[in-house]
This record gives sequence, C-alpha cells and structure tokens, in this order.
Amino acid sequence: MMPMKEKMVKGIKQFIRRKIPFAEAMYKVWNGERILNQIRDMHGKETHIFLMRGATGDTYIQLALIDSYMKKRNISSYKIVADSARCEDLAKLFQEKNLIAMNGYKVDSIEKAYMLLGSKKLNLTILFPWTYSLYFNRCRIRMTERFHFMDTYQYYVLDMKDGIQMKVPSFPPLIREKLVQKEIVKGKTVIIAPEANSVTQLGIELWNRIIDGLTQKGYAVLVNIEYDQGYLASNYFCSYAESVPLLEYAGYFIGLRSGFCDIVSSAKCQKVVIYPAKTSRVDYNEHRTEIEFCGLKRMHLIDEADDTLTEIDTPLVRNITDTRKEVKNERAQEYEESLLIQKVLNCFQKI
Repeated sequence: MMPMKEKMVKGIKQFIRRKIPFAEAMYKVWNGERILNQIRDMHGKETHIFLMRGATGDTYIQLALIDSYMKKRNISSYKIVADSARCEDLAKLFQEKNLIAMNGYKVDSIEKAYMLLGSKKLNLTILFPWTYSLYFNRCRIRMTERFHFMDTYQYYVLDMKDGIQMKVPSFPPLIREKLVQKEIVKGKTVIIAPEANSVTQLGIELWNRIIDGLTQKGYAVLVNIEYDQGYLASNYFCSYAESVPLLEYAGYFIGLRSGFCDIVSSAKCQKVVIYPAKTSRVDYNEHRTEIEFCGLKRMHLIDEADDTLTEIDTPLVRNITDTRKEVKNERAQEYEESLLIQKVLNCFQKI
C-alpha cells in the first residue's frame, strides 16, 4: 500500500492541478516533456517526433508529406504521436509503422510543452498548428488568395521552400462478396458521399433528384453513409482501405468536398466534387473550402490536365462557419438547386 504521506502529496497535486488553471497548464508542460522523454528512452535520444492532429484530409496530407520532410531535414529516426483511430487507419495505407496512438490529454500535454519550450528544444514538429488548443495567433495570411491549402503544409507547417513530393498510399484488394451483395455493377455505379464536416450539407431531397436522374441514365447508385436516412439508393459506408478500390471498380464518384475527397483523389474513376461558392467577403479566420483554396487540382492532388475530375461550386453549400445565407429567397433557391442538379447530371452520359 502507498504510505499515508505519499497519498497526501499525490492528493494535493491532483487538487492543485484541477482547481488552479495555471498549475494545471504547468503540469501539462511537465507531463508533455516527460512523455517525449519516455518515447526517446525507448526509441533513441535523437528520435524526431511528429504530433499529428486534425481532420481526415489533414491527416492524409500529413502522412503523405512526412517522408519528403524527413529527407529534406536528414531525419533518420522518428515517431508519430497521434490522437485518434482515424490516424491509425490512414497510417496503415501508407505502411506507416512509427505511429503511436495516445489519448487526448497526453497529446494536449505535448502541445502545452511545445508552447513553453519550443520545437527545437523538444525536437518536435507540430503538424496541425492552427488548432484552438494552441493559444497562438492563428495565421490568416495562409488563407489569402495567393495561397492554397497545400501551401499551408509546404510553407507554413513544414517550411519546405523547394517543392514537395507526396507519398502515395496503397490499398488492399476488394472483397468480391461485398460487391455482389451490394449489387455494385462494375464501371456503371456511382458512389455518392453526401456528408462533410467542413461545409454545410445538401438536402436529401436534392440528392434524391440527382439519384433519380442517374438511375434514368442507367447507373446503379450507392450512398456512402453509415445508416439509411431516406435516400433513393442503398447505403454502404466503406472504410478508408476500401475507398479507392471501390471507386475504381464502380467507375464514378460524386461528393461534397471533404477529407474523404483527399483520400480518393488518386482513384482512377470519374469524379464530381461539389464546393461552396466563394462569398463576396472571405473569412480568413476559419478554414476555407472553396475551389480557390481547397480544389483538388489547385492543391496538386490531381493533375491540372486530368479530365476525370469535374469541380462544381454552388451557393447552396457554405463553409460550416459561415452563418450568412447566400441564397436570398425561395425562387432563387429553386433555381440554384435545378442548376446544380443539371451540372452534376451533365457529367454523366446515358448508358
């Protein structure tokens, strides 16, 4: 049993950490440095550590760029500390064996250590430096018109001036039984991904009009959602590992701009991606999802001359932080809906 004196000391420390914000912050600094030292005790004193946080698209880009960064910096030993199962799932696609999953409190402690001690002292690279848990001024310049989202990583996060090379993930083969069960017709099926975290959603009724138009043109349709929500097509929520092989087998993809679009950007299939229209007044405080900033071609995830991608913007979709209503009245709403449906369906020839 723990001696009474040690119990009292431990209890006092816990009380101070929970009741006094400054003491809690300082404890996290100490804890974060301790965690990093523990990693280096196991894997070598010179081990460089990457701290990985962020949404799906960010994680995908981070994993794709780490190799390039290490070559530029002559880093031979490294570990990636990540805070979610999503990071682990994506890491498997990149054959990344150096990822260490940790809970949010430990990751937050490492961030607090970075804030006080800096990246050089800790031999640490923060891959997602604009999270709200870092109390620094958020960079607004990175979202001005001269840059795109990949520039954020190349120049702002990784400080690589002379170009980047992206590692390409590899995907396991599909299980054919699943394809048969879901009635996926090779080369004649459209996979729709109607959900995204960074933009507002389109209504199910609008998607159903698109699904109806695709069906009339001879296509089978699947909706990439976890639960049935009333779409006029079966749902099939695919894993990251299934995503690209599934699209290449099906032949066609339509999706709201999301991190999932980053993952499937390498798929050899016809792709239609829907973005929010650029507003008259750009908000540089938050993430921008417009074509000008997050376009797959603009970010060089897809070659500019590649004719398998069609990018469409619409005022029916807005950045999730944009509270202004771009479509002014019901008549304008109907017009924009009909226009978007027609633009999407024009990408598909009758079969």
